[in-house]
Amino acid sequence: MKELVRIKENDVFTNSLIIAENALLQHHSVTRILRNHIKDFEFFGSLRFMDLKSKNSNGGRPIKVYELNEQQATLLLTYLDNTVTVRLFKRNLVDQFFKMRFLLLERQSSEWLQTRKHGKMLRRQETDVISELIIYAKKQGSKNADMLYMNYSKLVNSLVGIKAGQRELATEKVLSVIALIEDLILNTVQEEMSAGVYYKEIYQHCKAKAASIMQYVYLPVERLLIA
Repeated sequence: MKELVRIKENDVFTNSLIIAENALLQHHSVTRILRNHIKDFEFFGSLRFMDLKSKNSNGGRPIKVYELNEQQATLLLTYLDNTVTVRLFKRNLVDQFFKMRFLLLERQSSEWLQTRKHGKMLRRQETDVISELIIYAKKQGSKNADMLYMNYSKLVNSLVGIKAGQRELATEKVLSVIALIEDLILNTVQEEMSAGVYYKEIYQHCKAKAASIMQYVYLPVERLLIA
């Protein structure tokens, strides 16, 4: 599903361009509604906008895109014709606003914050160890040792079922499992470098150990991310 909303300054927003594109309307038609009823929209907060560079290859004036909070977006939708496309978009937009607000609440909870903080600390330690592993691998003849950061990150993400950049959206349980795996990798890499193990074998050993742990972890797909 397309991303229809985003978090900014501890609130959730969509914008006039997203609404126009998903309701299959011209953007200027949407912004005209906003301008014609500006006092109604500003009842729910300041009507902010940003200028986006025109997609026209020949240049052109920047496009004024309005940011809309949940109430403003809901009000705007009442001015649109209730076509099948608009109804489907309304449903998806409401769903994403709800999920993103849940994400905000989760991220503000002390448990999530503490788990994320602990995970970041382990991540820094793991990064330091991977830096040592890169030097170690180069001494063993590796030509692509600098890819090890990415390789180990992809390994962890694939094991828990998330993509790059999704850790800030991960549930507390997923963050806890990530921390467990990264602690295992951290210690395995250190021990095996000390034992002189070939760097490619170290990766395979980390992968096997982590996969073994995942056999005993239940992470339902629908609960990997908060939103």
